[in-house]
Amino acid sequence: MKKEIQFTPDLFLPAEDNFKDAEKIERPSISYWSVVWRRLKQNKLAMTGLAVIIILILFAVFGPYINKYAYDKPDWNEKNLWPDPKSWFGTKFRDIHWFGTDTLGRDIFTRAWHGARISLFIGFMAAITDFAIGVLYGGIAGIKGGKVDNIMMRIADILYSLPYMLMVILIMVVMGSGLWTMVFAMTITGWIPMARLVRGQVLQLKEQEYVQA
Repeated sequence: MKKEIQFTPDLFLPAEDNFKDAEKIERPSISYWSVVWRRLKQNKLAMTGLAVIIILILFAVFGPYINKYAYDKPDWNEKNLWPDPKSWFGTKFRDIHWFGTDTLGRDIFTRAWHGARISLFIGFMAAITDFAIGVLYGGIAGIKGGKVDNIMMRIADILYSLPYMLMVILIMVVMGSGLWTMVFAMTITGWIPMARLVRGQVLQLKEQEYVQA
């Protein structure tokens, strides 16, 4: 037989008036960039890459000033020197050839970090340009849709199908060598993957119920 439930007055206590406490936010709100930084810290590979980039930037900025040698001034008396740690003792800090010298007597350490400046500048400028063009191009193609989308993406497909090295060589021949020529050559087709990604995301968002509403 089932046990009968005994109803006692303590089972019918009125609910407490705690509506304000129920609506109270117990934890402070977290901003978007705080969430991004927290997720970035959880990715060990991303943090390692970030640390390496920061170290490269610091050496690119301050590396050429660590010793007294210029990157473009040869010294025939000190050519083809090997980096010899034994010779560093008793030598002034700014007089040391940390990476040795080349066939013209130029300090390789200074030249390496001076070249890192140019490499980082080209890389960052190419990435920023690819991001800006890709987001704008892909966003327009995704929002417009229809014939505009088809025409824009077929143009992107044609550009992406061309051999990359051939385009770079042709651009260098036409425009000549230079810093901005290299940036332009790297970004001529580098924005297309970003445009495709943005277009896909925009097309997906367009079908969401809150957008249609």
